[in-house]
Amino acid sequence: MKNQMKILKLIVALVVAVSLIASIFVSWFIGVAHAETTGDKIHQYNSDIVVNKDGSINVVEKILYDFGDVPGHGIIRDLPVTYGSGADSVSVVFSDFSVTDESGNPYNFTQESDYYATSLKVGDSDKTVIGQHWYYLKYRAHSVVGDFSDHDELYWNVTGNYWDANVESSVVTVTVPGGGVRGKSATCYSGEFGEANHDCTAEVVSDNSYKFTLTKPVYGGGFTIVAGFEKGVIDEPAFLNVSSDPHYADVYVDGIFFGNLVYDLVKLRITPGEHEVLFKLSMYNNYSEKVNVVAGETKTVRAVLEKNAFWEFMSDIFPWILFGFGMLCVFLLWFFKGRDPKGRGVVMPLYEAPDKLSPGEVGVIYDEVAHLHDISASIVNMAVKGYLKIEKVEKDKKWYRFGDQSEYFFLLQKDATDAKDLEDFEKKIFAGIFPKGCKSRVSMQSLGKRFYPVLPKVKEALYKSMVDRKYFDTNPDDRRWNYRIVGFFIIVITFISGIALSILLDSGFYMLIFVVGVVFFVVASYMPKKTIVGVEIYEKVLGFQMFLKATETDILKKMFSPMEYKGVFEKYLPYAMVLGVEKEWAKQFEGLYKGMPDWYVGANQTNMFIFMNDLNRWSSFGERQFTAGAYGNSGWKSSGWGTGSSGSSAWNDGSGFSGGFSGGGFGGGGGGRW
Repeated sequence: MKNQMKILKLIVALVVAVSLIASIFVSWFIGVAHAETTGDKIHQYNSDIVVNKDGSINVVEKILYDFGDVPGHGIIRDLPVTYGSGADSVSVVFSDFSVTDESGNPYNFTQESDYYATSLKVGDSDKTVIGQHWYYLKYRAHSVVGDFSDHDELYWNVTGNYWDANVESSVVTVTVPGGGVRGKSATCYSGEFGEANHDCTAEVVSDNSYKFTLTKPVYGGGFTIVAGFEKGVIDEPAFLNVSSDPHYADVYVDGIFFGNLVYDLVKLRITPGEHEVLFKLSMYNNYSEKVNVVAGETKTVRAVLEKNAFWEFMSDIFPWILFGFGMLCVFLLWFFKGRDPKGRGVVMPLYEAPDKLSPGEVGVIYDEVAHLHDISASIVNMAVKGYLKIEKVEKDKKWYRFGDQSEYFFLLQKDATDAKDLEDFEKKIFAGIFPKGCKSRVSMQSLGKRFYPVLPKVKEALYKSMVDRKYFDTNPDDRRWNYRIVGFFIIVITFISGIALSILLDSGFYMLIFVVGVVFFVVASYMPKKTIVGVEIYEKVLGFQMFLKATETDILKKMFSPMEYKGVFEKYLPYAMVLGVEKEWAKQFEGLYKGMPDWYVGANQTNMFIFMNDLNRWSSFGERQFTAGAYGNSGWKSSGWGTGSSGSSAWNDGSGFSGGFSGGGFGGGGGGRW
């Protein structure tokens, strides 16, 4: 479990790394603002550094932190442990931490580490301090001395650049073994990250010591020193490039933990000689290799890790079992709960709407969904029956406007409140267009302000008629949304579970269970279930559609007299609209019915083709207006109703004397109060 948690932390760390540079500068600006608010200052930030023969350094940071009048518990100090990225990255090991005051009295502190930084949290949560307090931080940094052809050097970011308080002064002493300073030099940099200001002094004070002094305050920190000394004073380091497949393995050299392989290749600075390199990664077999490294040379060790048998099964086979089981469950759910009962299985042409159904009801039986075009067809049905007319007013076209610029109106012909030949939902549509006291001529464009509250009532009445007629056991819309709600939660659960299992078990195959959640959500739209009566009516609706779509003109001539053509065309037109075959129905009457419907006025249609295109434009415009007041509030399908800080790039693997800058080298980080 510990290794699994480390993997989870690693993913979080990688996400953070993507925005590392931006977050560094944001943190700095926030820190400066915080310092101005609290009045925090670092009056002195002194460091005593002793360079050891093996290339490590012992550091004592002497920080005089001023909390001002705002109480705090203590300070936080962040130190990067990984520098650079990819093949240029270098890992540094810090050890032997202790924190005291200026008299040597120890402070309580906690140490937390991730793959980029080590953080020390100094102080007590049940105590607060104000004013000035000294903090002596002691630690050891391993293998940080740079090795160059003509000299060795310590390139060290003393203060870091990201403190929540400004650094007013800093004095740094560096001591090296023997007399290696002779003939060598020192320099320093100050300012914000990346700047190369020299508001500081650097001097060689003896054969084995240096002194660096910051001469101007720096905001948030920003003081880097470079100390050069002769070759041979420090043991020449050896380098070990380590990598693992997959990444993220823990690396141990001679039993000492060196870090985690966040990047593909990590460079370790070690002492020359024989070493045993061990790679550990949860769910994988350990890999170890002995390597003899010569001073000044670089060896490469790459571990190809193999999963043990159990985790091989859990990673590569078990996800597919879960996926198959999940898909089977979704199929069985639909098969037993959403599949319609078996009907007669025979579809024969039917020459009228079955069971005296209205166009809107036929539309719901056909696809189990109340669409906006069902409203349009219902309005046409009421127009055919003489309750209203549709008027088109053609406007003068403007050269800068595109498309149809016509305006549409509804003309009241007779009241539909007590109509015997209209269904309840049709009366609600009529009342939505012509409310009590309304004018007899209503602009379709005005419906957008008041018609959308009617839509839920129309939908409810339409679905209720389906249940009352025993076509469905329950409201199909309620059933559909109940399953969609469940499906949404399944998607969330499977997505989170898929990511977690993919991380914990190192297998992207576990995202397959998220696919199960998506499929469940899609299948929810097909969960409304007809009764056996509903299935039989559905088959008759298909037969009626067959008649409207495929009946040839010659057959129509035999079935109806010329006096009946107009009435037949108009009567069945709204049914053709809800079944999506209005163009085919109109085409069959070319040459039979040359006049235009009496209920469609104001336009200069010359033939059936132009009339149908005009009617389609009216329908599309109307569907937009029906929901213009609150797009999507009605819950109908389509258009609401149903139109179809640390570890930065400070490391540059180069000398601080050439191209150095504030924030360069090892060390760095920052801190603040808590």
